[in-house]
This record gives sequence, C-alpha cells and structure tokens, in this order.
Amino acid sequence: MDVKSKHGHIKSNPEESLLFRNSVSKNIAQLSSINYADRNVQAALEQLSERKFKNEREARKQLPFEVFSDLIWTNGSIIKELSELSSQTLSVQSQLLKVKNSIDSYKNEWSKKTNDAQILLNSYETFCEEEALIEEKLKNIEIFEKNFVIMDDDLIHLTSSTDVDDRFYLILDKAQEIHDSSDSLFASLSGFVEYSSFEEIVKKMSRYIEAAFEKLFRCVQTELSDPQTAQTLEANSHLKKAFTKLFSEPTMVNKSINLIVQARQQILSTAYLTALTRGDFLSSSRPIELSAPDTVRFIGDLLAWIHQTIVNEKELVEALFAARKRQIQLNPFPPWDVPNVLEDQMNSLLDGSLYGICRPLSSRAQTSVLDLSDIVRLYNVIEILGFYREAFSKIVHDECIILRIIKTLEDFTYQRMKTVLDDELYTISNTNLSITDDLLPPDFVTTFLRNANSIFKIRGASLSVQGVDELPFKMLFMQLFDRILEICAAMTEDVRPPYKGIILMLNVLDSCTNYVGRYTFLNELFEYLQEKTTYYKNNLTTLLNNDYIAQAGLSDLLQKIADTTDDKQALKNYLHSWKWDQQIDKFSTFIRKTLSETIDNLQLLTSPIVTNQVLKETAISFVGAIETVDKALELSNLERRWPLSTEELLIAMNVDSMDTLSDIGQSDIDNLSVN
Repeated sequence: MDVKSKHGHIKSNPEESLLFRNSVSKNIAQLSSINYADRNVQAALEQLSERKFKNEREARKQLPFEVFSDLIWTNGSIIKELSELSSQTLSVQSQLLKVKNSIDSYKNEWSKKTNDAQILLNSYETFCEEEALIEEKLKNIEIFEKNFVIMDDDLIHLTSSTDVDDRFYLILDKAQEIHDSSDSLFASLSGFVEYSSFEEIVKKMSRYIEAAFEKLFRCVQTELSDPQTAQTLEANSHLKKAFTKLFSEPTMVNKSINLIVQARQQILSTAYLTALTRGDFLSSSRPIELSAPDTVRFIGDLLAWIHQTIVNEKELVEALFAARKRQIQLNPFPPWDVPNVLEDQMNSLLDGSLYGICRPLSSRAQTSVLDLSDIVRLYNVIEILGFYREAFSKIVHDECIILRIIKTLEDFTYQRMKTVLDDELYTISNTNLSITDDLLPPDFVTTFLRNANSIFKIRGASLSVQGVDELPFKMLFMQLFDRILEICAAMTEDVRPPYKGIILMLNVLDSCTNYVGRYTFLNELFEYLQEKTTYYKNNLTTLLNNDYIAQAGLSDLLQKIADTTDDKQALKNYLHSWKWDQQIDKFSTFIRKTLSETIDNLQLLTSPIVTNQVLKETAISFVGAIETVDKALELSNLERRWPLSTEELLIAMNVDSMDTLSDIGQSDIDNLSVN
C-alpha cells in the first residue's frame, strides 16, 4: 500500500505496512474514545490550538489523520537519521582506528624520546655534580687563599722597612689568623694524618709574625726616643695602637713594658728635678726646694707632686691598656691574657715608671727628716706620710713600690723620733736629777708629756687613721713611758723614807694617765699605766703597813703570835712576859708623831683617789694587826687597853671609820700580819 502525504511517497515492506496500519488503527480507536471534556485533553487541545489548530469538530475529525501522517513522516525521518548515524558511526570507527594507530605511533615515538631524554637528564645530573664539585674546589681554593695565603707584596710590606700603617696591621692580623687556624687544624689532625703543608704554613707565618713584631717594636722604639713623644704618649693614638698590638703578643709584652718604663723614667726624673728646682711655669707653682727650711711643708709638697704624678701615670697606663682590655672582654682569651695577668702587667708598668722618682724622693725625704729634732714635727711628718699612703692606696695596687717607699719613710721617721727621744732621755739619765720637796714629777717628765700630748692631739684629729700604723705608734710610746719610769725609779733609789720615792712614782704615773686617758686610741697604754699605778700603790700600802707596825712596836709581837698559834700555853706565857707598858708608850709615840708625818706625806699624792685608797688599805691592814693582838690576848685571858679605840685609831689615820670597819676581814689581817 502506498501512502501519500504532503511529504511525498514512502515505500515500505508489506509486513511493515500491516503493522503500521494496525498501530494506526489502534491509536485512532483510542483517539475516538477520548473524553474531550477532560481537562487534560482540553489542555492538550489548547496546546494544539496554539499550534494553529482549532478545537472544532472538523478539526478533531482530521486530527487522527494528521497525527498518523505526522507519525509516519517522523518515523521516516528517524529511520533516515539512524541510517545517517550508522554511516557516521562507521566513519567515527574508522577515524578512531586512525587515532588509535596515531596514538600507538606517538607512544612509540614518545617512549623513544623519553629514553633519550632520560639519558640526557642523567648526563645533565652528572654534569651538575661535577660542576658543584668544581665549584666547591674553587671555593675551597678561594677560602685557602683567603685564610692561608698572603700575597707577596703584602709580605714585603709586613716585613720590610716601610712605615707602619693601617695596611700593616691588617696584614699582621691576617698572618696571625693564618698561623692560629693552621696550628689548630694541624693539631687536630696530626694524630691521624700528616699535613706537612700546614706545618710549613705555621712555621712560615711564625717567621713573618716575628719579623713584623720586631719591625713594630723598632718603630715604637724609634718614636719613643723623642722626649716630646714620650711625654705626650697618652695623646698619641698611633703609639697606643702599636702598644695594643705588642701587648697581644706574649713574647713582646715584657719588652714593650720595659721600653715604656725606660722612656717614662727619664720623663719623670726630668719632671721631678724641674718641680724641685724650677717649679711649673704653666701652673705658676714655685720650686719645691723653697720649702726645704720647713721640713713638714717640704715633704708635703713632695708628696703632693708625687700624688699628681701617680694620677697621671695611672691614667696613662689605663689608656695604653684600654684597647687590649676591651679585646679580652669581647673575645675568649688564652692563659697568658687572662684579666689577672693583664692587671699584673699594668701594675708592672706603673711600678717601673714610678721607680725612677722613688729613690731620689726617699733619699731627699730622709735627709730632711734627719735634720729634724722636734718630735712633734717629726710626728707631723708621719701623719703626712700616712695621709698620702692612704690616698695612694686608693689609686695603686697594694704592692706598689710607692706604698713601700712611703712605709719605709714612715718607719724611718718613727726611728728618728725614737732616736731623738732616746738621746734626750740618755742625756737626762746622766744628769744629776733631784727630787723636789713636793714630790711632783720632774720637769723633763712634764716637758715630755706636753710634747706627747701635742702628738696625741694630732693623732686624734688625724685624717689618716687608716694610713698611719697604730702598732709602731703604740710600741714607741710604750717604750718611752717605760724609759721615763725607769729614770724616775732610779731617782728614788736613795730617797728616805722609801715611801716618798713611791709617792713620786705614783705622781708621775698620775700625770701620765691624765694625759693618756683622754684618748681612746691609747687604751692599751692607759691600761698598762694603770697596772703600774696599782703595782706602786700596793707597794706603798705594804711599805706603810710594815712601817706602821715597826714604829708601833708590834713587829716582834705579831711574829711571836704567828709562830705560836698552835701552842696556846706558850703564847700565853709569852704575852704575860711582854713589856706592855713600853709597848703602850711606843704605840702612843707612833700615833702622835709617825702617823701624822706619814699622813702629811701622803697628802703629797696628786691623785685623791690613790691617796684615799692607800690610806684606807693601810688602815685596814694596821687595824687588822691590832685586832690580831687583841684576839691573842683574849685567848690568853689577858686584857690590855690601847690608847685609842679602833674607831678613834681610824679617825687618827684620816679614814672613814664606819666604812673601813666594814671592809676589815680576817683573811686580810692574816695576810698582812705575816708581811
């Protein structure tokens, strides 16, 4: 069956046509059974209306035919398109096969090129490794040349007679770095391999460095030969830099210090002579020699000039070592450059510079001291020396030569004081000295104490308490007081009665303690004099007690009582046979004459305290002796009455009876009775 439409004729297979007709019939039947009142159908129809189909009966009748016609046309189009798609698919398969073949060909070519590229990459990596190795070797060579090689022109500049400039120091620093680096490297590897090249470098650098330092030393030596340069050394930056470098080399330190010392000794010696004889025109200071007649001022002026000189020299030494000190603080230092060693080097330089003026200073000061014979002025010199020694000790180290010189001068002046005093006392001891009736200290003692008091005042108001040694001061006056007491004791050997000599000694000691007791720094001497006073006071008490007992006629009686203490009958017989009438007469005479004379003599004691103590202790001893006799009489059933009662006797002895009676004890009686 042929179907004709607006699209033309399409031939088909009979079976296909049959199937097609059945399908179309079925669809038409379905279309005929559609409820056109259904909204969905209406919506569909409206859509058809939008396609310019009118929802009318006629149009609906024609719809199945039009749909069938469109379906046929559509299927035909689909079949055609499927046919074209099949053709295109075959074409695509052909193209894909070509692409696959191209890809396979490309893969083969890529694999070949990859292998070639890998070979090229391996070659490149090998080249890079070789290049890095070469660069490392070049870098090592550069480092070696930088750290272990010095150019020939630099070596010539380092060791030749050319001037020392900044380039010289740079080359010398490099040479030292090469030497130290090679030495360290050689030392660390010497146990494993032999590096003769490093050893040779170390030896060469050692020779170059030694030659460079010798050149630097000669240059400095030449410049210091000029007095003007040596005098302005602190302001010379070139020389300070040179010495800083020289101080860094252990073998050159002592040579450099000795060189500076020689130059500074000459400068200071010249300056000392100038200050001594001509003065300083810039500061309008007069020559020190003009003060020579006044020894104290002369020595003070000398020490003042030395003080200023020490300050200047200290500043110079610190300026010379300042850079070296900073180097040690910033960098690790070897054993020869520890701070203590550097401090010792500075002290050595300062001592050496000052040594040149210490000897003439000491000689001139000793000559001036020998011209003095006034002990007060001599001690003024000691105070000045002590003051400056204390001032110097704050500037210089403890073992500085100037401190030793000042201490030597101080000891020399002490010795001069001792010599002057010994001469005076020797002259006095060989003079015919006499004791005055008032038993006051001799004139030479008074003069000595006045001079000593002047010295004590100076010492008490001293500004150099830490500077002047106390030991020689105390020893000097301890010996002098001993010598004075010896002379006074020699004066009293022939004095009668003997207790007058003891009174004189107590008066001398009282004067001494009155002066010495004013000063706390003389406590040891004061205690020593107090011990002497106690000694003579006890001697006086014992002597008076024995004299009282002898003058009262009690000596034999007390001795017999002591001997017969255990034999009461013998004691009783002895006491019965004793001539008591004569005993009472002697006792009365003692009270009237001897006691009053002795008490009058005791009033010559200048110390009321000592007087009262002697009177009281003598009274206690004498009353104790009387009570010993009374007790013996009581044991023997005898009764004898003394001219005075105990209270009356104490009053006669010029002591407080009530106070003294309370102090009387049997132990004192026994001890003093035996004496």
